[in-house]
Amino acid sequence: MYRLRRFLRDRRRAGWEPEQAHAVQSAQQAPAESERIARLVSERLAEDERLRGGLTDAGFGPVLNLVTSMVPSAAIRATSDPNSTNAEDSVSHGARALTRAIVDAASTGDVTGLKPFLDEPILSGDAAERARAAIADEPQWSESPDERARRLVEILHAAIEEER
Repeated sequence: MYRLRRFLRDRRRAGWEPEQAHAVQSAQQAPAESERIARLVSERLAEDERLRGGLTDAGFGPVLNLVTSMVPSAAIRATSDPNSTNAEDSVSHGARALTRAIVDAASTGDVTGLKPFLDEPILSGDAAERARAAIADEPQWSESPDERARRLVEILHAAIEEER
């Protein structure tokens, strides 16, 4: 932050217009805002034990790791969308809903209930479609909720990685 202030102060001395300085400051704030949102949402997810459902650490740990790894990209998309009214709430709600949906699908064995939650703001449209297709193509699901959770995480991770 000190460097930004010094940069802006030096630019004003050089005759740079205040509007230009404000544009630079706004551009610097956007990444800071998405980072703040990502950190806050990830911390809230990690602290909420209710999200775990009936999964053990072996099943819930990978789910939590996956969703928190998706949060920074979601925060960037949400803060860069000019139509977004509250990026923090949008990302937080989406991350919590996806986490709950994965846990519920793994716990009950009904993976079709997960499909509506595979979308923005947490997943991009293409990654969501790949994940839905892979879930539908899965030949057989394990009897273990923790194993189902880990398999769902693998599928979602693969769908996300294809996009990169």
